[in-house]
Amino acid sequence: MQLEFAGPVMSEQSELLSQTAQRVFANLDGADAATAQRAIDEAGLALVLVPEERGGFGGTWEDANHIFFAAGEAALDYPIAEAIIAAAPQNGWNDGKQFSVMALARAGQMAGAISAALTLSVEYTRQRQQFGKPLATFQAIQQQLAVLAEEAAACQIGRASCRERV
Repeated sequence: MQLEFAGPVMSEQSELLSQTAQRVFANLDGADAATAQRAIDEAGLALVLVPEERGGFGGTWEDANHIFFAAGEAALDYPIAEAIIAAAPQNGWNDGKQFSVMALARAGQMAGAISAALTLSVEYTRQRQQFGKPLATFQAIQQQLAVLAEEAAACQIGRASCRERV
């Protein structure tokens, strides 16, 4: 079961990009850095912000944010944010812009990670039995899951806030 948070409606292109990132990252569990880089390069994920006329995807920061989210959700052990930012055109960037861009990347990754943690927690509490009942039926557990869901929603808001500043 995948938990989803309401957010902006994605374009078909963004949806495809997000699904591609999720698929590629899911296949990289336990992969070494060279294998990860090869898979990411083959999918063109690091070129999301590079204009099409220069061989890239021609995407937006919103598109990059979907990749950052998917990387956090998959606990990707590869510096995808750094790869995307290094490939992006950086005309006129100063230290403040670099900081904002990395904040966006980290916020996206953290939102993905906490979303995955919430999904895993809900699945576990539905499956695990105690006193003959699923843990998810206990009020104390439900309250803790609600707190985690609030924190996941706060990360989504932080992710959206960073996106507006880039």
